[in-house]
Amino acid sequence: MKRIAIALLLIVLGLAVITSYLAVTEYEEVQPAPLADIPQIALDEGGAVTEGVLTQVDRPVAIIGIAEKGYLNLRLTVNAAGGHSSQPPPQSAVGILSRAIVRVEDHPFPADMTYMTRTFDAIASHTAFSNRFAMANSWLLSPLIESNLLSNRSSAASLRTTTAATMVSGSPKSDILPTRATGIINFRILPGNTVESVRERVIEIIDDERVEVTAEMARNPSAVSPTDSWGYQLLARTIRGFDDDVLVAPYLVQGVPMRNISTHCHRTFTASS
Repeated sequence: MKRIAIALLLIVLGLAVITSYLAVTEYEEVQPAPLADIPQIALDEGGAVTEGVLTQVDRPVAIIGIAEKGYLNLRLTVNAAGGHSSQPPPQSAVGILSRAIVRVEDHPFPADMTYMTRTFDAIASHTAFSNRFAMANSWLLSPLIESNLLSNRSSAASLRTTTAATMVSGSPKSDILPTRATGIINFRILPGNTVESVRERVIEIIDDERVEVTAEMARNPSAVSPTDSWGYQLLARTIRGFDDDVLVAPYLVQGVPMRNISTHCHRTFTASS
């Protein structure tokens, strides 16, 4: 039944004469087999038709992912002599590690309006005058715009490489000084940054040779797919064909649905199924 539905959809879209590959797996994140030819476009699950998410927009907005953030865990490790808590050193391994994590949290990555601007530009004519005025004069008002967007965790995540300390470990008992303390900081990397640039920045911020910083589960951001391409325009027209009241806008994917498929195609998009 699914094959019949897909075949009918290809006919409706006028793509029945174009070779199409379907990657159907039991699990969400599976590396597809290599393809003999590079596809013109690749479409993955993701995106949504949102209502009320974008302020002062009274129409539903269908968002199409054009790029995906990278992913990185940095493991911070501090080794120490250990001992009994009744005779502590000036700084324990846990104390050194904690100070390093706080330093990283206190120095967030700089904001970049590139992707939020792309989303806004696509729906600008349907927003309130105050929003249009602010974005049209971003050269002057950008500090105020950034401050407003950064005050919300959801919009802030679209503006920068995010930093999240998620795991720590030390001694197995409360009266024993640990010989090793470790922590994990997770980063979702904005296109323009890389795994190595994030690691180098963190080492510079910590500025403590006692803290070892190693990369784990590292993946750079995807390439950015062009919105003026045939594939994006096809998706936009198809979405509007179902409901012409829906606005269509590009956005930066925060999660990881594109990570495998984007290696096979330079024009990869995500859209709600």
